[in-house]
Amino acid sequence: MADCILQLKKICKSFDKLQVLHDVDFELRQGEIHALLGKNGSGKTVLMNILYGIQSMDSGEILFEGMPVKIKSPQQAGRLGIAMLSQEILLYTNTDIAHNIWTNHEPKYLSFIDRSNLYARTQKLLSELGIPLSAHDNIDTLGLAERQLVQVLRILAANPRVVILDEPTEVLDNRYRELFLELLLKMKQQGISIIYITHKLDEVTQICDRASIMKNCTITEVVSIAECDFDGLVAKLFGIIQTSSYPKLQIKLGDELLRVSNLSYANILHDISFTLRRGEILGLAGAAGSGRSTLAKTLYGALTPDKGDIYISSTDKIHIRSPYHAVRCGIGYISNDFQNGLFQTRDISFNISLSNLRPYQKFCFVSPELVENVGRNYIDKLNIKVYDISIPVDYLSGGNQQKVVVGKCANTYSSIVIMDEPSAGMDLAGKGDLYNIMNEFVRNNAGILFISSDISELLGMCDRILTLCNGRITHQFYRETVTANELFECVTADT
Repeated sequence: MADCILQLKKICKSFDKLQVLHDVDFELRQGEIHALLGKNGSGKTVLMNILYGIQSMDSGEILFEGMPVKIKSPQQAGRLGIAMLSQEILLYTNTDIAHNIWTNHEPKYLSFIDRSNLYARTQKLLSELGIPLSAHDNIDTLGLAERQLVQVLRILAANPRVVILDEPTEVLDNRYRELFLELLLKMKQQGISIIYITHKLDEVTQICDRASIMKNCTITEVVSIAECDFDGLVAKLFGIIQTSSYPKLQIKLGDELLRVSNLSYANILHDISFTLRRGEILGLAGAAGSGRSTLAKTLYGALTPDKGDIYISSTDKIHIRSPYHAVRCGIGYISNDFQNGLFQTRDISFNISLSNLRPYQKFCFVSPELVENVGRNYIDKLNIKVYDISIPVDYLSGGNQQKVVVGKCANTYSSIVIMDEPSAGMDLAGKGDLYNIMNEFVRNNAGILFISSDISELLGMCDRILTLCNGRITHQFYRETVTANELFECVTADT
């Protein structure tokens, strides 16, 4: 067995009353590529933020080469030889590749940067790794994929011992993706240990040695990739999905509510077309960066499409100019960034009623009593955990804040409801409350566009499921005929 370079023991972390990590044990071997897998919200990124010193743990221990260490900042992590590739591209603009790669590690001659050596070393590194770039290329002229490779080379130049990669291939096309994976294998050969967070299981089976599975805030299983294929990983991540365990109602579908035709936005969405009927829950599955949230914002008027048409009730063509106009057209929206949809210093009743004040007005004035009543109504409906109705929503857990956003949307009585990752951060009981509200929507002849990265809830709650990849709708499935493996493979496939 290879030597263990890093151990995390009994790591616990909570945000307010919401526990996100519970007794997490994780080990990384010397020269190993170790995948960290789990659904959105399982705690993967929080665990790595703790390891890199971005966030603190509530309890637990970190051992580096067998010695206990306290990592309170990224600088401390760097001194140990731990590096992390950010999902955000962080490079110096208006300068070349060489200066970006060797930042703070430039070759010197008599206290001055040895430019000749700098460019020679950079070009040698690029050539050895088969990267078709010049050391003199300006960062501003590079695409996202090329910038991502430069970020990895900058990490490599610092001689790291451990590298954390969180969804690193999202911005890469097929050509650069294969180049990137080859680069990781070369880093492994140099003895560098890599923690690899991804939803792309084909990459895991291609380059990883082991995988740790995160569920319910902890690591439940560690598997050897040599003994587990793609289908086996899907089964370990999602289990046997019993769609009958979801409270899905069999609603007779009504007339067409929404029709989208050839909708495009920037270079993110391309010729999106679909329909939504009364009483239907239409799922939208796609990996991060596929354009899911952009589509939601475009339909809600937060973004203006470059081309395409939107029809309400099959015949009424509309041009949605703003979120306010979308609400007037009967479109409600639950954002994946739910905290931006709340006034954090105001209470539940204020936040929910603000989306639709007309029912609470008396003689042009808003009735505090009616506003409080609507708050109590949704606290009961959604089982929002609160000890005092008057406290600011900032005091609620993340899952309960998300329920307030759901209540705010429900209070608009929209006929078309767009939900973008509405169950993120909710516990099992909270998800059950959400699904019941979804049932109430469709019972009242509304239609739901349900965006989720949770394969099991898509299969459990949706009538149809569309897959989105690189800004295009690639497949349509019906709940009764698709399996978790088929759906997951389509979601993670590159076009």
